[in-house]
Amino acid sequence: MVVIISALRVEVLRMCEYLQSLVLNKEIKASRRVLSHKEWQLQVNERLKQDFIINKSETAFLLL
Repeated sequence: MVVIISALRVEVLRMCEYLQSLVLNKEIKASRRVLSHKEWQLQVNERLKQDFIINKSETAFLLL
């Protein structure tokens, strides 16, 4: 009886691990989003603007 319960417990744990891996894989696939060239260009431009603003403010601070 104890052996059967232990075997069932092991199988349930394996199934839980398998389901967790499926959910994780689905979340990873959902988080990957193929950007169009225009979206990519807009993101790059926004990052460049932010970097420029940060560098400009750091330079202004150093000049003070």
